[in-house]
Amino acid sequence: MINVKKFLLLAMFAAITTEGNSQLWKLRRLELSAGAGTSHFMGDVGGYTHPENYKGFRDISIFNTGFVYNSNLRYRLTKFVSVRANISGGFFRSSDNWGSNIGRSYMSSTIFFEPVLMGEFYIFKNNMENRYLFIRGHRTTHYPLSDYFDAYVFGGIGGLNWDITPNANLAFKIKKADGFTLIIPGGIGISKSLPRNFKTGVELGGRYVLSDLPEGYSGLGSKKDVYYFLTVNLTWKVRIKESPTF
Repeated sequence: MINVKKFLLLAMFAAITTEGNSQLWKLRRLELSAGAGTSHFMGDVGGYTHPENYKGFRDISIFNTGFVYNSNLRYRLTKFVSVRANISGGFFRSSDNWGSNIGRSYMSSTIFFEPVLMGEFYIFKNNMENRYLFIRGHRTTHYPLSDYFDAYVFGGIGGLNWDITPNANLAFKIKKADGFTLIIPGGIGISKSLPRNFKTGVELGGRYVLSDLPEGYSGLGSKKDVYYFLTVNLTWKVRIKESPTF
């Protein structure tokens, strides 16, 4: 005969344990990240598209590629929603020598600083952050590769501070060598969980600039500028409490 009382106690214990493991991510709602990558500015200097047309990925050139570094602080509101404060810096490079306006020969190098506040929505979340042995650095079995990955989209609002160094040809046409403007960021990201509460990932993000001057020149009929970041990041999940709240 089955001991009904013992069976119910075991079932209750299993349910509590399962619920506890499913909430382990709450122990580490706070995340710190740092990363680096490439910047790609789409303005009136450089590129192949005429200034009056919208610039896109066709205008990306390896010769006009800059550098970006970033750090951010992320707080997870729910399993699938996070808020994030992001700081980026680096430089943009723009040159007509590898585009459709070679005759002009405008060139500029722009140092920038970018603070941004964003929200993130996870399309799917990994299953490893709730496995106790994995986050302790112990691998006891193999899991499907998909269990290790996150995918998310993000968007928000921020600012761009720039300081331009033009070449001699552009110096006569430059309208504003430095300044600050609002930007609207958005993009996608994918990350992979690592043992001991680390993860690494890649982000592709675009910024719509509410100004037409960050590379120093605004041509007739030109529109607002855009730029893109492609970055690789490393994230540490910070333990902020001893046990999850159920």
